[in-house]
Amino acid sequence: MTSIDSTPSTTTSRTPRSDDKVRLDPFKILPYDVKYEIFTHLTDPTAVLALCKASWPINEAVRVDNKFWRRILHSAMPWLWELLGPIMEANTYNSEALENVDLKGLFLWAERVTRPERGLEGPFMGPANRRRVWNVCERLAALYVPKFIAQEQERAMESEGTAIDEVAARIWDTAENLILPVTAFPMLEEGVKTATKQWVRSFDEIGAGNVVFEAIWDAEGSLVGLSMTLSGTRRLFGKDTEGGLLKSETMIVNQGQWITGLVLHLPSMSLEHHPPGRLRHTINWKEENLMTSIKGLTVTSGPLYRSH
Repeated sequence: MTSIDSTPSTTTSRTPRSDDKVRLDPFKILPYDVKYEIFTHLTDPTAVLALCKASWPINEAVRVDNKFWRRILHSAMPWLWELLGPIMEANTYNSEALENVDLKGLFLWAERVTRPERGLEGPFMGPANRRRVWNVCERLAALYVPKFIAQEQERAMESEGTAIDEVAARIWDTAENLILPVTAFPMLEEGVKTATKQWVRSFDEIGAGNVVFEAIWDAEGSLVGLSMTLSGTRRLFGKDTEGGLLKSETMIVNQGQWITGLVLHLPSMSLEHHPPGRLRHTINWKEENLMTSIKGLTVTSGPLYRSH
């Protein structure tokens, strides 16, 4: 191989050691795809060259394979984006432009000029420094990325601790949410936000058995929670009856039936003597007259499957 100082050039072929001098080389029996996969696990270009030097079957398989060296440039030198960018652009828009480029020679040149040696100066100091720290960053990423993914999964978990799986997400995405909650007045207090709850999380839960539907009421008879028990799992929306201050009412939805509607009974607010806003601070007006809450609930049910 001819030496390359500043720019890629065409390399001369030189016969490596003879195959008959090697008594046993385990790489000889491996298919090409497996050999290539081994290269993708090498974290530094010096390891790539060391493997080619150590194994004649490896060297013979890749030494004149331009496509291999194009791919290995990406896997062994991800930190050299000044070089990878033009290669990727040429491969995308004009693949023939790379046919006459000696990519193995380019790899050898890039490996040499980016070696992180003491006292290195010049235009390759930046890529050499990236090469020096890249492997360490990859090792740190291997430790922290799984933790980051776990944190993201925790953010996607519901209040009861059950992660939204693919089936549940598909059910949610295809559900018809006809009405979105909107509060025009009074303005919500800071930190208050709407909440959602997905009761059905699997198609197998629908029609698998009887369903327990539960309504939870506070001491003033206002609806504060709803729950549904499917396949032995209770899923709560709102407050629970723990503490004995709340009471609940339950109904059984028999197998083959399903809830078709919920009618909420909300008493009207008294606005007859409500003073205008400019006078409220001068009149002894009780704001509780403007409060209301759900005091009743009617559940309708019907056949789970209807013939058309």
